[in-house]
This record gives sequence, structure tokens and C-alpha cells, in this order.
Amino acid sequence: MISVEQVRSSVEQHLQGTTHFLVAVEVRPGSKVVVEVDNDRAITLQELADLNKAVREELGEVADDCEFQFSSPGVGRPFKVSRQ
Repeated sequence: MISVEQVRSSVEQHLQGTTHFLVAVEVRPGSKVVVEVDNDRAITLQELADLNKAVREELGEVADDCEFQFSSPGVGRPFKVSRQ
């Protein structure tokens, strides 16, 4: 089973050198992995899709049985990190 730390480490590595930042990582029952990423301005769907692909490729076989959901926190959701 995949861990929050495995996902967090991979996401943070792929965000280095960008203006994006990690908000949260959750591993839910049924191997559903929820990753929230934000940016000081905005993050596009294409950027989220590219990050999803890069993280899945890096994690390899451990990610094969997982459902990944990459998103940006919605306007109506409470802040989770100070940079938001």
C-alpha cells in the first residue's frame, strides 16, 4: 500500500523550481490518493495532469493499484497552509 510520505516526497520533488506548492496529501480507503496543489496565482488543469503523470511514473508499480486525484483547493474550502 502506498503511503502519504511516498506521495508527498514525489510531489514536492516535482514542484521544486515552480511557483506551485503542496497543500495536502491524503490516502483514503480503497487506495484513493487525493493530492491538493496550489499556486500564488492559479494552476491549470494541464499542469495538474502533468504532475499526476510524473508522480505516477516516479512511484512505479506501487501506484498501479491506486486512483489518483490531483486538484487545487476550491474557493469555499478552509486554508490548510499559510501560503494559501
